Amino acid sequence: MFDLQPRVEYRRDEDLQTGEQRQTLLNSLNIRANSSEDWTLQAYLQGYISYDDFANSSGDQTGYDQVLLEGGMAAAYRPISNDELNALFSYDFVYELPPEAQASSAVQRRKEHQFATELFWNANPDLKLSGKYAFKVGQVSSERDGSAWFDSSAQLGIARMELFADQVISVSLEGRLMHFNASDLWSVGAVPYLYTKVPGQDSLRLGIGYNIGGIGDDLFGAEYDQSGFLVNLVGAW
Repeated sequence: MFDLQPRVEYRRDEDLQTGEQRQTLLNSLNIRANSSEDWTLQAYLQGYISYDDFANSSGDQTGYDQVLLEGGMAAAYRPISNDELNALFSYDFVYELPPEAQASSAVQRRKEHQFATELFWNANPDLKLSGKYAFKVGQVSSERDGSAWFDSSAQLGIARMELFADQVISVSLEGRLMHFNASDLWSVGAVPYLYTKVPGQDSLRLGIGYNIGGIGDDLFGAEYDQSGFLVNLVGAW
């Protein structure tokens, strides 16, 4: 099976009162293929470029420009003869220039690549174990023109255990460890979850959890604190 889904959109907007104009180009491309009964391959590319002819208060024309380009590919191993062990291998990249009003003072521009491996083991009907290792190489800049770049490389490890009390309720606990290469800083966190089946939907489970330590499950945006409550919807077909 091979599935290709391209999309391109161009927009030009004008404020009739100020004469301000903005031009935006959006694109997306999704590719999915089954190389065999056990392997599924997927790739994507999406982004937008938006330019505004309205200068900010300091006269900087680029303060309102926006660029986002992200893409990646993944390979999923799900053997049909034995569903005890599954694996996912992925690569993702991002290049981002957010609008000045949305960018933090420390990150005005970023260019990063992430590689990840995830393993899932159904030990028995009542216990599931999984793990993830990811590393990111890249740079961020505190200047919109990219004149000063800083290393943003990092590593992430996640170990997860899920116990099923019955056919409806399950609990899970994730341990997370993150390392920032440039500063040699280590962070430790945990995420407990309580899951229940969605009434009338045997293939859907709703989970409520809490992120202790603020470590996310993705290295893009790892510099932000992600502490707090989480809601997760999981489907299986």
